[in-house]
Amino acid sequence: MSTMRDASKKDWESAGTIEHLTLGCLQRIADAVERMSVSYSSVVADRNLYERWWKEEKVRNARLHHRIAGLRGALTQKKRTS
Repeated sequence: MSTMRDASKKDWESAGTIEHLTLGCLQRIADAVERMSVSYSSVVADRNLYERWWKEEKVRNARLHHRIAGLRGALTQKKRTS
């Protein structure tokens, strides 16, 4: 005889009892939930990675804007003194 999980995938005309079918269905549901939890944890890890990259780029972008403003000020001073 096949496993209860396999029997629950077949039509309702299975040789197993309704309890076997129910148990097999519950096992399949548990398997699906485990697969979803693995997928969810990888999505959360990806989100954390992208959030960290975004924060680092935000700081880098602010530094570059300050540098550009400083260089523009230096150019303006040079133009005035020339």
